[in-house]
Amino acid sequence: TGSQINNLTLFTIQNGETILNYYMLFGGTNPGDWAGRDLIASYDYDAPIREWGAVGDRYQRVRALGHMLREHGGKLARSEMVECEVDVPQADVSVVERRAPDDSRYFFVRTGQHAEPRAGTARVTEKDGGARFVFDYNLEPFGSKVFYLPPGVKNVAQGEWLPKPAHVIKRPADLPAPVVINEAQRLTDPLPSTWTSLVP
Repeated sequence: TGSQINNLTLFTIQNGETILNYYMLFGGTNPGDWAGRDLIASYDYDAPIREWGAVGDRYQRVRALGHMLREHGGKLARSEMVECEVDVPQADVSVVERRAPDDSRYFFVRTGQHAEPRAGTARVTEKDGGARFVFDYNLEPFGSKVFYLPPGVKNVAQGEWLPKPAHVIKRPADLPAPVVINEAQRLTDPLPSTWTSLVP
């Protein structure tokens, strides 16, 4: 789902990963060939960009993450985890802080609860200097967000939540007429009658 892609991607960034790869981001196929004996070469896997080019919520989440990384990726890649004392009202909500070299702060707020949303107030105290931050959060089921404070800012009223939702994709209104299929034929590929073992 979109929330799973968002949550797991932010979880990897929260833990210091600096290289991301989605399998699959764009589904596809290998027309006219086989992936193996009696196995077609389709590899859509419910990808954010479907095999036939369709996009939806999963794509919009990845797109929003991409915009966030375009703006904050360099700082996040060089950020370090900050030890904090965290107080939140739900046991399944966690808050982890990463601080960039320019003193930008990124508070990763996530829940492992899949069935219900989570909302509350987080109280975070840094152990390396005693700075304290109190902010409200609102998460969807299995939700994850990043509360960002710019360099030197300690007033949570000046923070913002990331990733920002991607702009809605405008669907074309003037569509061509549908294609009518009047006849279809099928050809069964017999495949090789004998298979040769490869030398190890």
